[in-house]
Amino acid sequence: LRYPTRNEEEHYFVEDKYEGYFRYTSENNCTQNPSTCTGHIIGPPCTWSTYVDAQTYWNGIALESNGKVGSNNGYLSYQMKEIWRAAAAKEIDIIMWWWEPSLFAEEFHNTTAEFQPVLLPKATLACRKGRILPEDRCADNIMTRRGEKDGACDNEANILRTAIATSVV
Repeated sequence: LRYPTRNEEEHYFVEDKYEGYFRYTSENNCTQNPSTCTGHIIGPPCTWSTYVDAQTYWNGIALESNGKVGSNNGYLSYQMKEIWRAAAAKEIDIIMWWWEPSLFAEEFHNTTAEFQPVLLPKATLACRKGRILPEDRCADNIMTRRGEKDGACDNEANILRTAIATSVV
């Protein structure tokens, strides 16, 4: 295995070539900064339908995303997958926003890198009404992205629908 090449600078994992590298930063080193440290969450771009900033902040979960995408410092989908694969290869514990069911999550079923849910307060009608507006997910102001405490519940379940097509010959 080797370091990434210049063409791979935006990648976190390249199969059979580069397995990633994890390190402490000043933000997540709780030994050096015990009163201000935060963990790192692999957060999605702010354009996704998520409430990560509100869910972590209002539920007292000291995590922040430090990617290079958007005002919320998210990661692109392929980067999120690469980071998960790198963590699996290095046997490093990470936390990442993702959804299930998902073919990607299924890749890790029954492995040491299997996805584990984080349980948040139930998504009630009151909480769903307290959510930030979609356009506020990409606000530059972190408090706008966090919204109010009553909007910091879990994501509501999405009903999967199966389309059945028949053709007449």
